[in-house]
Amino acid sequence: MHKFRKFLKSRKALILLLFFIVIVGLNSNDRMKQPRNESSVSVQSILDQSSIIPHYIDESSYAGVELEIIKTLNEAMKYNLEENFAGYRSLLSDKHPSKNEDFDTTLSIIVSLDSPSFNPLPDNDFEVFVDQVQITTEDPTAAVHSTKKLYIMTQEHGEWRILSIHN
Repeated sequence: MHKFRKFLKSRKALILLLFFIVIVGLNSNDRMKQPRNESSVSVQSILDQSSIIPHYIDESSYAGVELEIIKTLNEAMKYNLEENFAGYRSLLSDKHPSKNEDFDTTLSIIVSLDSPSFNPLPDNDFEVFVDQVQITTEDPTAAVHSTKKLYIMTQEHGEWRILSIHN
């Protein structure tokens, strides 16, 4: 016991203790830096697994403002499938809450847009209802959802942008 107390008072013990604290601290810091909720599964592998072929709105049936809005919605779906977060953000209105967020994870994949209906609003915005099919990435085999989505579209900088999205 006497030797142990003597050892604890020595510089070697202090150096070993500090070394141990530094190593433990570095390991816990590495754990905190790990990416949050990143899936190792790619969008393409989820599509392959689900046997779903992406379906865009047929642009040939539309003209004028409606065509421009459809192009924006189709482009949003394309960027979502490509996991092109910057491209997707570029289609959001400056007033959209996620416009300046730096998201880097796909939570759901839009795999189909169909049957749009347009409702002009008094402030020159549009409500656009679409049949949308999406796959939740957390459980792609069980989470294929079909729903009627409402996109509020607004014109900014001469182009149609997504102001908000509602279920």
